[in-house]
Amino acid sequence: MISDQLDDINFIVQKEFAPLSESMLNTAPASGKWSISECLDHLVISNETYFAAFDSVLSGKYLPNWWGRINPFSGFIGKKGLQIISSDTAKLKSPKIFAPGKPGEVHNIATKFANHQQRLKIYFDRLENRKLLNEVISSPVAAAITFKIGDVLEILAEHERRHIKQAIHAKQLLNRKK
Repeated sequence: MISDQLDDINFIVQKEFAPLSESMLNTAPASGKWSISECLDHLVISNETYFAAFDSVLSGKYLPNWWGRINPFSGFIGKKGLQIISSDTAKLKSPKIFAPGKPGEVHNIATKFANHQQRLKIYFDRLENRKLLNEVISSPVAAAITFKIGDVLEILAEHERRHIKQAIHAKQLLNRKK
């Protein structure tokens, strides 16, 4: 199940980042680069933008917009999105609604992330167990972009892996500066 991947991701976060000082977590490794806290906060913020749609689908009250009901490309868009986010070479600009807090504003990020992962895993489990993976929802970035929930879950898990790698790289750069 896709939800099992979240435990692995959280294990890495707790092992790599929970022991670090707030100062190290909030220090960017270079100008224009995100700190470890910013990487993790970005994941929490971006994942949470899907929670309202997940709640609505799980309650049976979700009504896709007109485009979501007829869009023949929802499956293609999801697979293409997963392919792009899985690429180690693709540089992607984060939409403003996914922007992390400013450096130094995010505290106790490892705990915040662990609590968030528990909540996210519950959504993943419930959506997978109720066989809702083919339901179509709109992207929180733009309503015209629609995805199957199964693709959204895969994208969110891969997005987390991508930014955990980024945070580990930030840690390595900061350790070299010591």
